[in-house]
Amino acid sequence: MDDNVVRPMRHAIGRCLLICLMLIVLGCSVVQMAYNRAESLACWWLDDKLHLSPSQADQVHASLSSWLAWHR
Repeated sequence: MDDNVVRPMRHAIGRCLLICLMLIVLGCSVVQMAYNRAESLACWWLDDKLHLSPSQADQVHASLSSWLAWHR
């Protein structure tokens, strides 16, 4: 193949690989961030969907805390 064709293709492939690597790294950090905030996110979501009373919210928070502590 002509060098004028091969060189741009190599650059394009290199850029695609770099973008894929960056997306993988970003994806992993997003998953880790969500996992580390799972208790707060779950309590917030449940309270929004179920309209919990303050005592129910405390019970849900305690149950989630113990389950997540076991899970880790």
